[in-house]
Amino acid sequence: MIRIVGLSATLPNYKDVAEFLWSVLASNLRTQVADEVFCSASRQKGLFYFDSSFRPVPLEQHFLGIRGKPNSAQSRKNLDYVTFQKVSELVAEGHQVMVFVHARKETVKTAMTLRETAIAEGKSDDFNCEEHPQYMFFRQKIGESRNKEMKLLFDSGFGIHHAGMLRSDRNLMERMFAEKALKVREATLVTEIDVLTFSGRSFAAPQH
Repeated sequence: MIRIVGLSATLPNYKDVAEFLWSVLASNLRTQVADEVFCSASRQKGLFYFDSSFRPVPLEQHFLGIRGKPNSAQSRKNLDYVTFQKVSELVAEGHQVMVFVHARKETVKTAMTLRETAIAEGKSDDFNCEEHPQYMFFRQKIGESRNKEMKLLFDSGFGIHHAGMLRSDRNLMERMFAEKALKVREATLVTEIDVLTFSGRSFAAPQH
């Protein structure tokens, strides 16, 4: 028997779901006693909504306007550059950063763009992780993967993570990020860390 139902944070109408579950439960019992109980009981009984006050790290939201016609090449270019500026700023403050995107292919595309921009801006050393004590160990592990993009990005301090990758590659990315052997990781999976959200992309800067 199911006693607890967990809802996605992206589902805003949790009250409607509670109403539906109460209605289904009442209709399944179909007794006079049950009708009396469910009519008198609060529909919200047993419903728990965990807002931002439950977070161990307070949530901050920063909204930045991006110039250019939506979905145009110029707006994309502007978004990429603003993304780099924000990521670069967080890395300079000593944070690791996760950039959340909406599609699997966007993880590689965004990571490659950030890497190229870092090189063009002369800031590639800020993202380099060669001084990490386990760098050579992870470099060897990366070499065993067939994922060419993952290998290329690792050398520049960037990583990728999405459901289309092999489980072994995802595990490696997660481990390297946890060990701080990566400065930046592009992902499609949301985790419970401090998130900065704007213009279709989310930035996470885990607190040290």
